[in-house]
Amino acid sequence: MRYIFFISLLYLLSGCFSTTDANSDNDVDVSIIKNPITLDHLKDSNAMPKIQFEEDFYTFGELIQGEIIEHNFKFTNIGTAPLVISEARGSCGCTVANWPKKAIMPNESGKLSVKFDSKGKQGSFNKKISVFANTHPAQSIITITGNIIIK
Repeated sequence: MRYIFFISLLYLLSGCFSTTDANSDNDVDVSIIKNPITLDHLKDSNAMPKIQFEEDFYTFGELIQGEIIEHNFKFTNIGTAPLVISEARGSCGCTVANWPKKAIMPNESGKLSVKFDSKGKQGSFNKKISVFANTHPAQSIITITGNIIIK
């Protein structure tokens, strides 16, 4: 009885440490999950959305420490397919972006709102916001800058 138990236990444990992938023949490129239109092998730019920001850089000038400031970056889909922004994230927790959750159709415009919290900060700042969409390349960068003064 112990012998059967021991063999069964070894059999079960060997399955946990297997180095072969059962789905190795059906591996999916993760870029198709994150960004289905921008696969490496599909680079027909005529069949893709294209994001064009009116400005990709904005300076707030001087602000007083503790202020929360906001700027809207306007953009247009100048491509021929619907534009979907999957994520927009700031370079730190003090910078938060809000983007349209619905698809932006060709020739339509939208806005990406960026809020910056200057609490506990001083001096000049330069924050980058990474915008991920179904474009090629998948990532666009917009930037905010300014100078925080202590009142």
